[in-house]
Amino acid sequence: MVTSQEVVPCRPAPGAVRTVQSVPPCYCGGMSEVTLQDARTHLGQLVSRVAHAGEPVTITRYGRPEGVLISPDAYQELQELRREKDRRDLARLADHLGVNSRTLRSWEQDRDPIPDGVRLEVERLEQQTEEVVGRVVDALMDMPEPAVQTYQTDEQYRKYEPDQPWPAAWHRRVVARAAQEVPGLVIVAPE
Repeated sequence: MVTSQEVVPCRPAPGAVRTVQSVPPCYCGGMSEVTLQDARTHLGQLVSRVAHAGEPVTITRYGRPEGVLISPDAYQELQELRREKDRRDLARLADHLGVNSRTLRSWEQDRDPIPDGVRLEVERLEQQTEEVVGRVVDALMDMPEPAVQTYQTDEQYRKYEPDQPWPAAWHRRVVARAAQEVPGLVIVAPE
């Protein structure tokens, strides 16, 4: 049974959200932040900085991050991390369904038919997730300054939501889907 406590709207802690003022791009070490207007004006310099110095640049609009310029090597590393995460998620789903990860992959690639019981269980999980996303969106839309907390690890999620059977990755996906429907949603991590 899904409860309304899977994803709880919250108020961001002081200092959790910072406003970035219009600052001309400059090398500051680490990750620089520039406004969208400054990025338009200095795009060539920013691309050179990313390509040659390997420095990522965050582009902001109205003080909120809108995008990040990263090097092709950094992008490749992110892709590899995503593939590894997808493998872990696949293994977790296979474990939940009581099957081998290879079997699950063969179903995903249409090499083998999906048994009805497995298909029904996956549909049930999807329906529960949609219900939670809907409740989260409804709760956040009623807030004047919508904010929600999410978690990087299962351990962190269990610390704040010990009764939840879902993994932190599921929670992050619910929050990401809610963010697509809630204008101005602020997503914060626990302190």
